[in-house]
Amino acid sequence: MVVKRDADLFSSLGLGYLGQFLGQRLNELVLADCKRKGFLEVRVSHGYVIQHLVDKDEPVSRTGSELARRMGVTQQAASKVVGELLRLGVLEVEQAPDRRAKRVRLSSRGWSGVKYARLSRSRLEAKIARHLGEERYEETRDALRVCMELVGGARRIRSRRVRQPD
Repeated sequence: MVVKRDADLFSSLGLGYLGQFLGQRLNELVLADCKRKGFLEVRVSHGYVIQHLVDKDEPVSRTGSELARRMGVTQQAASKVVGELLRLGVLEVEQAPDRRAKRVRLSSRGWSGVKYARLSRSRLEAKIARHLGEERYEETRDALRVCMELVGGARRIRSRRVRQPD
């Protein structure tokens, strides 16, 4: 009986909710794995800042103003999270010739955390691909990509400007 009820529940959910819930669950699993690896301080919200400190799979430095603009938040909001990430050792202040604008970048620990989270996520993706089969997995990815294009969300992903949910 539970299977029928679950089947009814899942058949009533749209693609958006199913995608959201899958993404949330994968994030939970990646965070738990990162914590087991020693990255105890990591939270999902940190990723919305960290994405702006990575470009073409390399760490980059930015000012607080740049981060705020890219994140679509006030400079005070950006400063608050930057301060937290500095205290946690995920970010470090870059020594710049112009002392007026403080630039931050991922510390070696922060970059290691990014690389480990990516490894953890790729393991989960591989598990899903093995279960679905490569062809079905790729078809599902393609369908979701098309959906993102259709609803106008792909540009944010390409420019690493995915906004944190309100």
